[in-house]
Amino acid sequence: MLYESDVSSAVVKHLKKNGYKIVQELKPTQKGIDIIAEKGNEVLCIEAKGETSFRKGSNRYGKAFHSGQVTHHVARALYSTIRDFELKEFGRNTKVAMAFPDTPEFRKRVGCVYKSIKRLKIPVYLVASNRKVSLASASSFQ
Repeated sequence: MLYESDVSSAVVKHLKKNGYKIVQELKPTQKGIDIIAEKGNEVLCIEAKGETSFRKGSNRYGKAFHSGQVTHHVARALYSTIRDFELKEFGRNTKVAMAFPDTPEFRKRVGCVYKSIKRLKIPVYLVASNRKVSLASASSFQ
């Protein structure tokens, strides 16, 4: 099971490997943009989601979110990502992205809206259970 912090840390490692400087990496309990990275004059803001609850007392702790919860998380991530882009608090060179666990349920839910996500030019990072990060493409959701 990948917690949100697992997804974030895998993406941070991937970004560092690709020349980004990490400005911010929030814990799941903190509010705001999960990951902020810089490369040159570009700022990348990433919203990350996990596949289970990180809170030990919750009903979903250690259990994968069900389809309705995954739909909610994808919708919430998309809203937050678009909101961050609209704010452009870091200037014109602000880019946004989303990161999700690479599971069949997340692939199904993201796949339902991927054409629109692609039109909006929002990259989607998928994090496998072994923490390998890949950038989604249309073929990721077929």
